[in-house]
Amino acid sequence: MKKTWILTLILMMFGLSAMSQQMQDYSTLFKMQLFMNNWVVYNDRNYDVVVKTDTLFMVINRNMKVTLHSLKTEGFPDGLLFFEVDAEEDIKYNDKPDYLIKGGCCGKYVFCIDTFEFTLYRISGFENSDFLYFLDKYEWQWKLRPFTIGKFIEKYKVEGVDFKCLYNGLRDGRLFDKYKYPCLKRVGDPVTIH
Repeated sequence: MKKTWILTLILMMFGLSAMSQQMQDYSTLFKMQLFMNNWVVYNDRNYDVVVKTDTLFMVINRNMKVTLHSLKTEGFPDGLLFFEVDAEEDIKYNDKPDYLIKGGCCGKYVFCIDTFEFTLYRISGFENSDFLYFLDKYEWQWKLRPFTIGKFIEKYKVEGVDFKCLYNGLRDGRLFDKYKYPCLKRVGDPVTIH
């Protein structure tokens, strides 16, 4: 009985250690965002929706390969890293995965990772954006007193990201007006052809 208890404790510690090491990977953090914000389906030709669990995430994490592209930045501290993932080109699955995330096929995800807190902020392409929260959280570090979006845009830049559009679009009363604010387009939103 005592040996079983000790063995169980060792296995639990090994599992937590392995999980901790696995979570130090930025692509894993991105995959977790996709997993939490999209439908997970069983790839059995019938596309039954399944219940999300830790075990299911580990299966998807093993079977999904994501290529992250670093974005050039200006003004941000070294601990804030910005990445882009093209939904069509940069997300791949093993040959025949049992489970997959049913997300969009067209567009790009842009996100920021705070390497000190190991936190991911969804900037664009996701169902929701954390940009306003991101601004609020780091405003004190940027020493832009009084803070204005104009001062922020002048001092901080990320390749391919229109901060002014994001700020105005998220603050506008009409949520996700993708015609007036194209930066709010989510991966998988229908493409409009004029």
